Amino acid sequence: MKTGEKGHHRYCESTCLKAYMQCVKEVESAHKRINLGDDMNPALTWLRNHKSELAIGTVVVVGGIAFTVATGGAGWLILTPLAL
Repeated sequence: MKTGEKGHHRYCESTCLKAYMQCVKEVESAHKRINLGDDMNPALTWLRNHKSELAIGTVVVVGGIAFTVATGGAGWLILTPLAL
């Protein structure tokens, strides 16, 4: 269905929005179950000790949540949550 066609808005609200909101609820529920504070410190220590082995864009899973390795400027490595 093309944007602007008759019924497109109604279709998106009834189908796409419901699926999106269910996904948001599942992600929020997963975040509540996982205490990243306990898992992040060892992960960050590992990253600091293995800087030369990582490529920008590498996917790292911490506590069941995917992050990508990025640079924060000045050579810093940071973990950014992987977009859904």
